[in-house]
Amino acid sequence: MEIHHVVRMLFSCLVDADYLDTEQFMDETSSRMRESYSSIVDLKERLDRYIGRFSSSAPSVVNRLRSEVQRMCEERSAMTPGVFELTVPTGGGKTVASVVWAVNHACRHGKQRIIIAIPFTSIIMQTAQVLREIFGSENVIEHHSVMSDEMINERTRLAAEN
Repeated sequence: MEIHHVVRMLFSCLVDADYLDTEQFMDETSSRMRESYSSIVDLKERLDRYIGRFSSSAPSVVNRLRSEVQRMCEERSAMTPGVFELTVPTGGGKTVASVVWAVNHACRHGKQRIIIAIPFTSIIMQTAQVLREIFGSENVIEHHSVMSDEMINERTRLAAEN
């Protein structure tokens, strides 16, 4: 990574930390609203229930491969934090498998949130819908360029700016 990227990231972190500290002192209502999400442990329980539904799925080659990808993601979630890549063909269960990795990795390494960056708006919207099914809409913040006014509320705005 080039130094100017590191400097920009550090400056962004500093500005964000200052803003949040000021908000906590000046606007307790907004500050509390930022903290009103389920814990990673609670999200893991929801994910486990969601995945449990797959056990009654008809056995097939695709379902067996999806389960294998999920199992591998769960195993690798114990690895030291860093940059990871998941390459799976279309229909291979990447969305759920990546969330299995992310939630388990967050639990094992004391992380408090998961941020998913996706390149295309249509895929963002599809993924957000799956995440809402798993975690509940109150725990998913969808943010992209075609957000309608109905999709944005104070809680969403606060989460997106942080």
